[in-house]
Amino acid sequence: MIYMNINIKALLKIIVVDLIVIIILKLCLVFLWPFLVAILIALLMEPFIKKIVSLKINRNIAVSLSYIFIFLVLAFLTYIFIKYIINEVNKIYIVISNKIYNDQINYVIEKITTLKNSDFNFLDKTMGTINELLKIFIVFIISIILSLDFNKISENIILSIDNKYIAAFISSFIKLTSIALIELKLVVISTILTIAGFFVLGIENALTIGIICGILDLLPVLGPALIFIPWSVLAFIDKKYFLSIGLISLYALLQIIREILQVKMVGSSLKIHPVISLFALYVGVIIFKLWGVIFGPFMIIFTKELIDIERRII
Repeated sequence: MIYMNINIKALLKIIVVDLIVIIILKLCLVFLWPFLVAILIALLMEPFIKKIVSLKINRNIAVSLSYIFIFLVLAFLTYIFIKYIINEVNKIYIVISNKIYNDQINYVIEKITTLKNSDFNFLDKTMGTINELLKIFIVFIISIILSLDFNKISENIILSIDNKYIAAFISSFIKLTSIALIELKLVVISTILTIAGFFVLGIENALTIGIICGILDLLPVLGPALIFIPWSVLAFIDKKYFLSIGLISLYALLQIIREILQVKMVGSSLKIHPVISLFALYVGVIIFKLWGVIFGPFMIIFTKELIDIERRII
């Protein structure tokens, strides 16, 4: 909760500091985004690395094992996802091809052939792809280096921190990382339970719809309700009462489980009100575009840190 029992001077100071941080972040996104991404990856990887180190394994080996494991998991998930998408596209193609006239199919095939034979500036696209791959490679190399020397870097930063605002900035990033990891765990659990529930209800394409609900679960306030509630209403209107009641029951069960897990996993000091989270996402996306998903909530946490600092001074 954000406390407002601070004077006008302190409030103006907080606003000025927030504006300065927003400008710095905008500049960093233009010129230093690979380093920002690398720092975020290193912060997200640190809990996994610490767990391996706790098994009395050398940190360098722990870092290597963590990154190799994450890479293999991502590669496997990407393979499964692409394979699944291809299968779904093939199913859709078969359904469509059975409903479209032959001349329309021939027209589509002709257009596809024309696109294949047209000049797409292949060299430019290839160079662009290589550049993007190089950027990704650089990001991962930087994040690995940061992970290898994470303790030394952290100690140096802590020793050099004299400014309360820099301390608040770093503390906010650490808290944001904690929240992100917890939310990721909650989303994964929610997605698995949703898919299982859809299978029990006998819903077609349960995996696809379940994954979509899982992605929507990242949105505060609304989330999977965007799918569950309209779907349940339509099922009721269509006299599919079992499906309608099943969807509402599944949604209620998911929300109860999520709340219980959230209370256990999220400390009261880290919890952000859903309405404030939604506002932060909206403003963040306006200011930072896609990066606003990260920096919107960060600015809320940072502002809360600043308010706590000013209250202690008062």
